[in-house]
Amino acid sequence: MGDFDISIIRLINNDILTIEESIDSIISQNRDFKENIQLILLDLGSSDGSYEVAKEYEEKYPNNIKLMQYRDESWAYGVHFNRALKEAEGEFIHFFDPRSELSQNAYSEAKKYIKKYSSEVDIVYIPVYYFDKKAKVLRPKVDYVKSDIVDVKEHIDHSIIYLGAAFIKKDAIGDLQFDEVLIDCEIDLFFTEILMKKEKYALVQNAKFIRNKKKLPNKYKTPKYVKNKFNLFFNHFIDKFNGDVPRYIQYLLVSELNPIVRIDDLNEFYDPKEKEIEDINEYYGFDEGIDYVPEDYNPKEEVDNFWNELYNVLDVLNLPDLEVHKEVPRITRSFLVCLKNRDFHVESREDKNKVFLKSNDYLINSLHFHKLRIDIVELIGDTLNISGSLSSNSYTENMTVELTREFANGKKEVFIGKFVEYPTTNRRIKTFLGIDWQFPYNFDLKIPLTKDEVSNLTFKIVYDDENHHVAMDNHIVFREFAGLSNLGNYLIKNGRIIFFRGRTFYIQPYSYSSVLKLEFKALIRILRAGGPFLLQGIFYRIVYVLLYPFWKNRTIWLFIDRDIIADDNAEHLFKYCIKQDDGIEKYFIINRDSPDYERLNSSLDNVVAFGSFRHKIKYLFSEKIMISQVTRGILNPFTHENSYIYEGLSTYKFCFLQHGVTKDDISWWIKKYHKNLYMFLTVSDLERDSMVNGYYNYEEDRIPVLGFPRYDNLKSDPQKEILFIPTWRRKLDNPEKILNSEFLQSINSFLGNERLIEKANELGYKIVFRPHPELWKFLDFINLENVVLSEGPYQEMFKTASVMITDYSSVAFDFAYLKKPVIYYQDGEYHYGEGYYDYETMGFGKVVEEEDALVDKVIEYMENDCKMEDEYAARVDSFFKYTDKNNCKRVYEWLLKH
Repeated sequence: MGDFDISIIRLINNDILTIEESIDSIISQNRDFKENIQLILLDLGSSDGSYEVAKEYEEKYPNNIKLMQYRDESWAYGVHFNRALKEAEGEFIHFFDPRSELSQNAYSEAKKYIKKYSSEVDIVYIPVYYFDKKAKVLRPKVDYVKSDIVDVKEHIDHSIIYLGAAFIKKDAIGDLQFDEVLIDCEIDLFFTEILMKKEKYALVQNAKFIRNKKKLPNKYKTPKYVKNKFNLFFNHFIDKFNGDVPRYIQYLLVSELNPIVRIDDLNEFYDPKEKEIEDINEYYGFDEGIDYVPEDYNPKEEVDNFWNELYNVLDVLNLPDLEVHKEVPRITRSFLVCLKNRDFHVESREDKNKVFLKSNDYLINSLHFHKLRIDIVELIGDTLNISGSLSSNSYTENMTVELTREFANGKKEVFIGKFVEYPTTNRRIKTFLGIDWQFPYNFDLKIPLTKDEVSNLTFKIVYDDENHHVAMDNHIVFREFAGLSNLGNYLIKNGRIIFFRGRTFYIQPYSYSSVLKLEFKALIRILRAGGPFLLQGIFYRIVYVLLYPFWKNRTIWLFIDRDIIADDNAEHLFKYCIKQDDGIEKYFIINRDSPDYERLNSSLDNVVAFGSFRHKIKYLFSEKIMISQVTRGILNPFTHENSYIYEGLSTYKFCFLQHGVTKDDISWWIKKYHKNLYMFLTVSDLERDSMVNGYYNYEEDRIPVLGFPRYDNLKSDPQKEILFIPTWRRKLDNPEKILNSEFLQSINSFLGNERLIEKANELGYKIVFRPHPELWKFLDFINLENVVLSEGPYQEMFKTASVMITDYSSVAFDFAYLKKPVIYYQDGEYHYGEGYYDYETMGFGKVVEEEDALVDKVIEYMENDCKMEDEYAARVDSFFKYTDKNNCKRVYEWLLKH
C-alpha cells in the first residue's frame, strides 16, 4: 500500500464532454492532491477523444494518475472495477460516479472522518440527495440520523450504499471482488459484504452526494439477468444466513426486487417466439455458443421456476419492514405484500362511505381517501366540460364517477362520467408479472348549462361489486393547466362565473362584485401558500381583475410558431387573418432576440415580444391561441412562473396548427387529458381517421381536415441542391449518447461520401445539410467540409432544393406537396409509435437502408433532372385532401365559426 489517503477510481466510456470537468473537480477539491490522492482512470475503449484527454492529465500528474484502457464491451461493471482495484494504493477507495455530483467540500470532509473513525468503521459515507426538478430543491434520500456513526441494525433504511457516495477502507476489501456476472446489483453485493463485517459506517454530516435517478435499460432485463440475480444475489444472502436474513439486508433485497416484479408479462418474457434477438445465448443464458433455442427449453417451466425463486425470497422478508420500505414505491410494496400473503380482498363500511382494499390485515388502498384529480375544466358555449382521473388497485369495471347538479330550487340531476382509456400513456393499466395491478379510471363529463343558471356540482366515486355498493365523497385536486387550481379557483366566461370551494363547483351569472370577492379570497390563499414568483403573480391577477370590465368584450387571437422561430403555419395564417376586417384583434408572438422578430416587426403590425408585459396581458384575455407547437412553455408565458397562480384567468381555446403531418401514433404525447386541444388541424382524411380511431380521445369535430396554412405559400424554383434533413432520435437524451451514436456516424459518413461529392461537383449540384433544432449544438462534431449549411427559412429551403433526403421527418410532406422527389434513408431507429403511415406503400419516394443505395438513388435523380416518378406523384394526389392554395381561408373560416 502506498502513501495515499484515498484512491479514486473513475471509469471512462466516451465521456468527452465530462471527463475534463470531472478530473478537474477531483483535483480542485483537494489542495493536497499530489500528496494524498491517487486517481485511477480506466478507459473502456473510448473513440471520442476522452482517452486522449485523460492521457494529458496522466502526463501532468504521473505520480498521482494512472490511466489504463481495456477495449471490451462488458456491461457488468464488476469486471472493470476489479481491474482498477488491483492498482489502488490508498488507505480508502472511492468509486467516482460521473453521472452524479459531490458537493465541493465532500473530499475534505470525508478525509476528516477517515482520520477520525478509521479504527471504528470500514466505510465513510456521504448523505445522498436527489434534485427535485419541479420544486428546484435538493431532497435527502432518507431522513438521515444526526449521529456520526450509523448502526444499520438499528437504522435499516440506511443500509443501501451508493457507489459514488462511499469511501471504503482498502484493508476491509482485502481479496473481495465485485461479481463479474451480475448487472446492476453487483455494487450492492460488494458494499453489503463489507458492511456486514462491522454493521456500521461513519456518516459525513455536512457534505452531499447529489444522485441522478437512473433506471436499468429494458434491454438488460432478460431471463439471464433475472436468473443471475436470483442465484448470485438473493440466494447468496439467503444461504449465507440459512434463511434468517438480518433486517437491514432484507431492506436491500426488497429494493432489488423492485425492477424484477415490474416485468409486464412473465409468459411473454420467457417465450422466445416472435422475439427478434441477435444473441439467444446472451438473452436467455443458454450454454455458451448456442445461437438457437434448445428443443428442451420449456417457457412454462421457466415461469414456474421464477415463481418458486420469488417466493423463496418473499418467505424470508419481514412483513412490517416490507410495508414501510422508503425507497421502493408503494405500488411495488403492496404488490409484494399481496404475493407474500397470497390474499387480496375488499372490505367496506357502507354506513361510513368507506372502501378498503386489503391483504390480510395490510391496507393496500383506502378508496375513500383517493384524490379525484381534475385534468380539464372548460366552458365551451353553454357546455361545461370536466375531465379527470383517479388511480387505484380496484378494477375499473367496479368504479364509476358520478356528478350531481343541484339547482337553487332543490332540483337535482345526476351525470355519469364517460370512461375513456389512454393505453399508450402512463395512464395505462400497470401490470406486474402478468398480473393487472394498478387501474386508472379516466372520465369525461359534459354538462349543458341553462341561461342564468345558479347551481352546484358535487362528485361521488361509486364502488360497486356483487358484495359492496358505496358512494364516496373524495377530495378533489387540480392538475397543472387544468383550467382551475386550488389557488386560482374561479373562471369567468360567456356571462358566467364557475368557481370551486371545498369539494364543490358552483355556477352563477357574472357580476363584477362577485368577481372582486372571489379574487380577494384567491389573493389571500396565494399569500398564505407562498412560493416563487408570488408578487409577480399577485400583480398580474390584480391587473386582470381591474381590466376585465373594460376588456371582457374584446376578441383577441394570438399566433405563435415557436418562441424563437417563426415561418411555420402560425405565421402564414396570421398574415392571412390580419387582412380580414372582422373586428378581431390579432397578434403574432415571437422572442425579441429572434431574427424573425425584426423581419416580422419591420413589415407587420401587432408583433409582440414573447414574455413581455404586453404578451402576458394579451394571453390572459385571449379567446384563441393558434400555435404550431404543443409545448406549454411556448403556449403559456407563465409556465415557468408557478402557473397554478394564474389558473382560471385565461380561458383561451388551444388551436394546434401542427408543425408537421401526423403520420405516427403520438397519442402518448398529444393526449386530451394533458393538452386539451380545441383544434387539431390535419391535411388528410387518413391522418384525421387515425386520430379519431386512436386513443387521443378528442371529439371528432375538433379534428378538421383543412390543410396547412404554410402550404399556400410553398413555391418551387430548384437550384440544383440536394437537401439532407434527418430528424431527431429521442433516445439520444444526453450528449455522450449522441456523440457516440450510429446516428451521428451515419450523418458524417453520408456527408463525406466521396462518390456522391465527386458526382455532385461533376453535375453542378450542391449538397445542403439542415440539422434538426436539437442537432445544432453538435455542429462541431459534424463533417461540413463539402456541404452547405442551411440556416434560412424552411420555405426558402424547400423552394430551392431539387431532391430531399430524410429519414422519418414530416418535412417530406411539404416537399412532396411540390411534387419534388423524396428519398427515405432509414435505420429502423425511429422514436415515435407505429401509426397508419407505411413508407413502402404510402411514401413519396424510395426507402433505402444502405448508404451505397442512397448514393445510387441520388445520382440517378441528378442525372435525370430530379423528376418525381409518376407513382409517387399519384400518392401525393391521393394523400392530401386539398392542393388549391386555400388552406388559410378554410382554417380562418373554421376559427370564426367555432
